[in-house]
Amino acid sequence: MNDLPELDAAGLPEELSAFDQILHRGEANPRTRSGIMTLEILDTTPNWVKFQTRFDNASRKVLRLRQKVVMPTLPTAAPRWVIDPDFNLDFHVRRMRVPEPGTLRQLFDLAEVAAQSPLDISRPLWTATLVEGLEGGRAAVLMHLSHAVTDGVGAVEMFANLYDLERDPPPQAPPPLPVPQDLSPTLVRRPVARSAFSGRPREGRALQAPDSAHRLCRQFR
Repeated sequence: MNDLPELDAAGLPEELSAFDQILHRGEANPRTRSGIMTLEILDTTPNWVKFQTRFDNASRKVLRLRQKVVMPTLPTAAPRWVIDPDFNLDFHVRRMRVPEPGTLRQLFDLAEVAAQSPLDISRPLWTATLVEGLEGGRAAVLMHLSHAVTDGVGAVEMFANLYDLERDPPPQAPPPLPVPQDLSPTLVRRPVARSAFSGRPREGRALQAPDSAHRLCRQFR
């Protein structure tokens, strides 16, 4: 048996690790959320279309920005990251304006509320909000994402695909669109049985869930 995890086209694990599963499930509870909130202040307000395009292109390279978690129908396999076929950039990339005078205190209060808000676990686990109307003609970007999406190293790679080293870089062709994946319950295609003695997973025959459930029900009648 090969214990190495399966990797997707970007070289990322397809299955959630045990720790990532805890982080993902904890998103539903305010006491256990582990979201990451970054706040960046921009010296000017960017063009909205270019802002959207930047995140669109980044999501084609950093696949976690287009992937969501799919839970198997039966607990015989780990949850998996899959490309969301219903990915909607307008849901994830948002735009708002703070009222005058647009102070940093107003911006920090806004970021505090956003950081405490839950992410939609039925979608890719991130949002980016362009905040306009700051004093001095400035703007800000609030990036909210689950810790299950990335760690510190992954965040560096993600931001490297969002920003340029010059203010007006030459235009580039958009990366190809990732191919959406099957979201059906057949993700449980590699059944795993566990040894009663060692507790280690091993490949085995598919569990006969309907027959087992029928026998279990008869025992409690």
